Amino acid sequence: MKRLLSWIITCAMASHGLSQLNNAIFNGTQHFLFREHRLSPKDSMMDLTRRKPGFGTQVLSYLKNDEFNEFHNPGKTLIGSQIGIGFKQYLERPNAYVYIGGLLNYPYGGDKIQAYPLIQFTKSTKHSALVVGSLHGTTRHRLFEALYAYDYALTQPMEYGLQYLGRNRGLSWDIWLDWRQMAERESSQQEIISFGLNSSIALNKASSRHRWSIPISSLLFHKGGEFLKVMQPVQNQWNASIGLRGDLFQNRFRVESVFMGSMDFSPKLLHRFKDGHAWLTNIRWNMNLHHTLALSHYYAEEFYAPLGPNLYQSEQIGFPNRESRFRNFLHLRYQYNHTLVPKKASLDFRVEPIYHLESQKVAFSMGVYLKYVIGREIY
Repeated sequence: MKRLLSWIITCAMASHGLSQLNNAIFNGTQHFLFREHRLSPKDSMMDLTRRKPGFGTQVLSYLKNDEFNEFHNPGKTLIGSQIGIGFKQYLERPNAYVYIGGLLNYPYGGDKIQAYPLIQFTKSTKHSALVVGSLHGTTRHRLFEALYAYDYALTQPMEYGLQYLGRNRGLSWDIWLDWRQMAERESSQQEIISFGLNSSIALNKASSRHRWSIPISSLLFHKGGEFLKVMQPVQNQWNASIGLRGDLFQNRFRVESVFMGSMDFSPKLLHRFKDGHAWLTNIRWNMNLHHTLALSHYYAEEFYAPLGPNLYQSEQIGFPNRESRFRNFLHLRYQYNHTLVPKKASLDFRVEPIYHLESQKVAFSMGVYLKYVIGREIY
């Protein structure tokens, strides 16, 4: 037992938490929709790779409105469509393949269409996969939302770099290097890199009626600026989490409590707080395949996660003078998922009221997402 606890603590310094809601609508495949409700011990982590080759197009239309009305977190509205076109080709054996294609994101009302190439090589085994190029990123990392905003699936839907993920003997992991921005000396554009580890340690058998696990994550965010024409300040931020999760009554209920920490170890402190901490407690009820209800309590003190949403931060990202040292709120979420056409079209609707315990103010978020596929699903 002592050896097990020692190993768990060691892993906490390295890094799988699942975001508060089922984000399968963003995850690139209808196949994963509701899949977390019916996992079996025989499921392979790499079921996504067991597909026939072919060409396909998929579209995600989205509307997300946040009415937060705080000085450091005013909220925003995202509305638009994404279209992905690609071809999947196996390389000699079914466990190695490439994706070639692209993804266009058009935020309605804007004057620019964001273009992302889809270039991915994947080599998989029964329990793991190595990915090079376009990563299985954003919500597929399955981090807690306080650490990684699921809005990135709408605003920056593609990540590039290296990734190693899998599951074996009660341990699941996702390890990735995301090269978010390259350095350009003449324009003094900084390089931006994130390195993440996300893991879950099972405490009993996956076939158990009540499954218990320990989610652990670590996320390092780096901005370089040493060799630019105009020197830019170097930034290094680290976030980590460790908690306890119970999936009860064969995934009907989920209860989890997680501790999160933040630390800034940049050469010069550029933010209001050098380190901080937060507690997140979730209770989620998967009522059936269509309806999910979740209640969360979040408390934070001087907490900062550069890739998380402003709702969970003690300062506004990019504006350190806009701060709220303490965060303390209840977050109620209702989610409706419906497969409109099997394996072709699905709908996701969310209503998320928030009650700030200290200010006694109410905030609100809602979202509607429609996804449909023409031909074979890609990525």
